[in-house]
Amino acid sequence: GNSDTVVAMIVGARWLLGLLLWVFWAEEGSSYGLRPLRLRGGSVASLPHMYELRKQSFKTAAESGQKTSDPKQIKLLCSLFDAEVEYAARLEADMKELKSDKEKQIRFMKQQSKALIRSLNQQLADAKEAKLIQDSLQRTVLNNRAMIEIGIARYTGGNCTLTAGIDKFVKQHLYEKDRSGKTSLSRHCIEVCTALQQYGFACLHQSMYKELTVLPHEISKPLHHMSVASASGYYVGGSSPLAESLACVLTKLQSLGHITNEVPIHLVDASGKAKCSLVEGKVLPIAN
Repeated sequence: GNSDTVVAMIVGARWLLGLLLWVFWAEEGSSYGLRPLRLRGGSVASLPHMYELRKQSFKTAAESGQKTSDPKQIKLLCSLFDAEVEYAARLEADMKELKSDKEKQIRFMKQQSKALIRSLNQQLADAKEAKLIQDSLQRTVLNNRAMIEIGIARYTGGNCTLTAGIDKFVKQHLYEKDRSGKTSLSRHCIEVCTALQQYGFACLHQSMYKELTVLPHEISKPLHHMSVASASGYYVGGSSPLAESLACVLTKLQSLGHITNEVPIHLVDASGKAKCSLVEGKVLPIAN
């Protein structure tokens, strides 16, 4: 009769809901470390297991209802079905809350990791710089890469490669665009060039502009062919336009506080002769 049809519809809808919920929990539940629930007897069960217990109890009631057209049984089944729909809504809300909490935890952990990495990179840069200073006080150090590497690590927080860091630094501080969008050397570079010309450096702007684009490669080349007639000190340089490009980068790093001003950086020409010093972002004569 009609009552049997109603029962069948309720049972069918219930099993469809059960299937959807079971798939949902099976696929999503384990991914978010779902909290266990406590059963009446005090034992602990996961949400999927708790749901399975509810499904079995509903199934028993449904099977009993199929054997009779008693309105009370039908009313009971309808009540159970409504309760299960409400329960499913609560489960969905709990799942969204768990997912939101987990995402917040992940974001927090990422922030903490970045802060830790930045701190460790800062400590590493400090240690490298301290050793470089100590070495330069005891002997001659000729190295185009060392101090730039330290400064760029501080500038970027160590979150990218040296090549990417130099590229970012050059674009931000050593290049500038005019109103037409054309890129050229920044005011800082022009001022450094003007000062370097007094010490015999060519300072051809176009050549320097191109040199800055390949600087990561150039500073990695060994300087075995060069020698400096000095007992100690930190030296950088080479032929033009490398020497001028190094001066632009290092003086800018000095002025921004990314590298030490505790010791001067001496700039040498292609022959290895020291021509001037880079101190606190300026080009100065070598102190006696």
